[in-house]
Amino acid sequence: MITFIRSVFISMLKFFLRSYLKDIHISLEEIAGYLSLWGMLAYLVWSSLAYMFPKKNITLFAWLIVILCLAIGNVLGYYPFRIFIILISSIGFAYSLRLVIKSVILSIEIQKSNRGEDRLNGLINVAILAGILLWSYLGFTIFAKRGINWFRFIILLLVVSSLLNMLMDYDKQFEMKPFWQTLRQTVPNIIGIIKKYVRLLLPIGVLRAISTAIGQKMLEIGIDFFQRAPKSSIMIIVIWFAGAILGHTISAFFLRKRKNIAMIFTIIFWLSTIYFPHIIDKYEYYMTLNVFSFFTGVFFGIAVNLLEGRYFFHIWDDQKKEYGSAAYGIATSIIIFLVMIASDFLSRKVGMKISFFFFGLVLLLMPFFIKKFDAPDVSRKKLR
Repeated sequence: MITFIRSVFISMLKFFLRSYLKDIHISLEEIAGYLSLWGMLAYLVWSSLAYMFPKKNITLFAWLIVILCLAIGNVLGYYPFRIFIILISSIGFAYSLRLVIKSVILSIEIQKSNRGEDRLNGLINVAILAGILLWSYLGFTIFAKRGINWFRFIILLLVVSSLLNMLMDYDKQFEMKPFWQTLRQTVPNIIGIIKKYVRLLLPIGVLRAISTAIGQKMLEIGIDFFQRAPKSSIMIIVIWFAGAILGHTISAFFLRKRKNIAMIFTIIFWLSTIYFPHIIDKYEYYMTLNVFSFFTGVFFGIAVNLLEGRYFFHIWDDQKKEYGSAAYGIATSIIIFLVMIASDFLSRKVGMKISFFFFGLVLLLMPFFIKKFDAPDVSRKKLR
């Protein structure tokens, strides 16, 4: 429930800001990029704070930062642009604190329960996608009716999520450790984990960044090229998320050759991305966007869930789930930020088709990393 509400929050925030700031031409890529910017710092700091404060306290502190930034943004109008960057990056910092907590808890559950890493990670990803799916569809409609006051609904979500956090019981064996001691250990541990698991972290970050960017591009094509209203075009993202949910669900049933399967669907994702501009030129139908969005969601969902499940399994085995969660967040935040900014720059300077060529080129490199990760088969007996 907490993960679902968190997803509803971030989806509402993105579409609220996109609608609110449309007159000064702030794109979804810029919003997503700056949300990720300070997330890198949050993951680094959290690895030390995790040993000083219970997870509940950290989450409550994070939501207070977000509420404060939303209140300031409501007063100042997120203007001038440097104010927008500071406020959105601060929200990204606080939001990332919650993401790391989610990753630590997921790593614990993967090891303690015998339900399989892909099934548990898939369940969490379905909750995330369902939350984003719901509010991606309703976002423009609610903003049109509520306008600037919509930020109150976002704050309400944070309050509800905070209350649910009070019910967590993952702090029972919490033991406080000195901040400076853990801080000195944080950087070398995170660097070590990134080096050790770069073959997993890089493909995960790239898949997440490019799939998000493509979904946003589909929305822009629907509005700008096909002249659809925002409420109508948002169905493209809804369809993409439906495909991603299906992909995460399907991946849980792959008990053999999971490394090869992750490679295959990454390659299929690459091929569909690189050929999309040619397809849309030949078949200039709105249905083409919907079909493409659905299948890319499926390809992404299968590949990323298999990779993430293996990563969270490993960091528990290494007894470094806190550092591993921070490394995951830092690596994915850097990749998402770079991909979003590059995508926005290429679209503005040389056109959207070049953006898809860029996406395809980056995806083409990922199977070479995936090829090196270990993915032992999971027997059905263990899953029982």
